[in-house]
Amino acid sequence: MDSHESLFHFLGTSAAMIALRFIFPAVFLRRIFSRIGPPSDVGPACDHVMKLLFHCSLFVMGVWILSSEEWFTFSPGTALWYGFPNIPMSSGVHVYYAFQVGFYVSSTVFTVILEERRRDHWVMVTHHIVSVTLVLSSYSQRVHRLGCIVLITRELSDILLHAAKVALYLGSPFFANVLFATLMATWPLLRLLYHPLVVLRSSYVDVWNACSQYYDEYFWTYYLLNFALLFLVPVDWYYFLIGMKVTINRLKGKPLADIRQLPKKKE
Repeated sequence: MDSHESLFHFLGTSAAMIALRFIFPAVFLRRIFSRIGPPSDVGPACDHVMKLLFHCSLFVMGVWILSSEEWFTFSPGTALWYGFPNIPMSSGVHVYYAFQVGFYVSSTVFTVILEERRRDHWVMVTHHIVSVTLVLSSYSQRVHRLGCIVLITRELSDILLHAAKVALYLGSPFFANVLFATLMATWPLLRLLYHPLVVLRSSYVDVWNACSQYYDEYFWTYYLLNFALLFLVPVDWYYFLIGMKVTINRLKGKPLADIRQLPKKKE
């Protein structure tokens, strides 16, 4: 598939997801949440429902597509890089990438322009921009095998996070607490251990063992991808510490709440 056709697909999924995030809440979700909670909660509740639907869809899509790929494994080694820089890409992986690009582009647009400002606003904006860079560069440089592993292993945490928030907005604090506890139990495994010890090891060490002859030609690819992957480490720790603060507040008897919210200005 040539670059022009890929660009057309990426732009199409980005536009479709942006439109969907406008239309679906306006037509369906706002009517539901306006009957459940106060007007101030309608917008954030719809936003988290849309993110939950997107992440669940991408996770199911990823499992369905990647499970049929012979190279796919959660313990990547040197073999993951064999064939670089001419690693073939199946049509399924192309579709998976197209929807991932659409999601991150739409998330960047909504975070910058439409979403309510929170304390982590610029951290989240930077994270989305780096994520778009990581997805596009791994696709264009045929490093999609590692890219797919990164994308699929990070979906579960996002699903649990937004599911907990949706449960909270639906007035189900018990389920919100269970989901948040599961999130805090799995976050260190998937984000703080697996990513640096498995993913970064593959991108720094295994790629060198398998493809050292291409170092000069793909110098910038190597450092751009590894910078993007390394950037995710402090971001993951940042959100883990926020989660720990929420957990401590919960243990003190305070209700489960998003501490990233900025105090509202008095009129």
